[in-house]
Amino acid sequence: MNFETILSNKTNHKILIQDVNLKKIPHAQLFHGNEQSGALSSAIAYAQYIFCVNKKNDKACNICGNCKKMDLLIHPDLHFSFPVSSPPKNPISLDYIDLWRNLMLESTYSCFEEWSNLISETNKKLIINKYEIEKINDLLQKKSYQGGYKIFIIWLAERLNKEASNKLLKNLEEPPEKTVFILISNEKEKLLDTILSRLRVLKFNPSLDKNFNFHEKYNDNFKKKFADWMRLCFFIIKQKKILELTQWVDELAKTKKDNQINFLKFSISCFRNAFLYKYNVNKSLDIIDEFDDFTFSKFSKFVDRNNIFEIFHILNKSIYYINRNGNAKLIIMDLSINLSKFLNNYKNES
Repeated sequence: MNFETILSNKTNHKILIQDVNLKKIPHAQLFHGNEQSGALSSAIAYAQYIFCVNKKNDKACNICGNCKKMDLLIHPDLHFSFPVSSPPKNPISLDYIDLWRNLMLESTYSCFEEWSNLISETNKKLIINKYEIEKINDLLQKKSYQGGYKIFIIWLAERLNKEASNKLLKNLEEPPEKTVFILISNEKEKLLDTILSRLRVLKFNPSLDKNFNFHEKYNDNFKKKFADWMRLCFFIIKQKKILELTQWVDELAKTKKDNQINFLKFSISCFRNAFLYKYNVNKSLDIIDEFDDFTFSKFSKFVDRNNIFEIFHILNKSIYYINRNGNAKLIIMDLSINLSKFLNNYKNES
């Protein structure tokens, strides 16, 4: 995971990169935003940039040993904490780390509901308990495996119970040298004020934020390709366009990986524009209405508050898998089928 593969929050990424370059990394930070904000993805990319031994031009190299370990989320100096079953069992994250790691390797945009359904057969309340923080305390007493930073990422920190919060507070007040705590939260208002006061806070937004600029220099081919794709997705069932869609997917899958990723980024911008048209935000942001014979004002009826972040989610996941050298043809076809469902099941808001 690196910053280039995360589509939003570029301003925050610049701040984090500068932290490392200037060797002024805050020891305790909060990344907060909703489940589609990319906060966890950004925290992992930040850790990779810290660990990378061959940084160049504000980018991790992606080829050194540390980067390779980060690809699999198995770097020995990166530690994850996350909600697990409540007492009487008193488990800790380490008991579930393989399961959680596999889920996050599928997508770092995975939500609490997915995780809860995966590990809880009886819908028990999932929390981060005091035993988790005691395990962190044990790790703090040990040297880092590679002589550099130790990084602790606490996912869904709002699920720290009171005992765990108080124990964590002591670590945030007096952390050992070269220790970084990154708390990820969807509901920062649930964190103790005493904890919040000790954190550098960064707000993360989903791909809808203003950094996602439609006016990037995409070529006309992308515009026509997106319009054709949406028509095929919409009519795949009603007019049996599966053969035409398959041909369209084949054509895109034969292009270079960078082209595939840039096209999907462009597609996210198009959906963003349609959403802004839906709620009359387009005028204040100076967004153009159309290209060729495709108009956002008409397309906007297919996009609303109920589906926009799910659409961003599946597009982001596709970019992630393509970037990891997944089978582009299968990924894009699966994406097309899922988009078809959204386009054909939209609800007209009055």
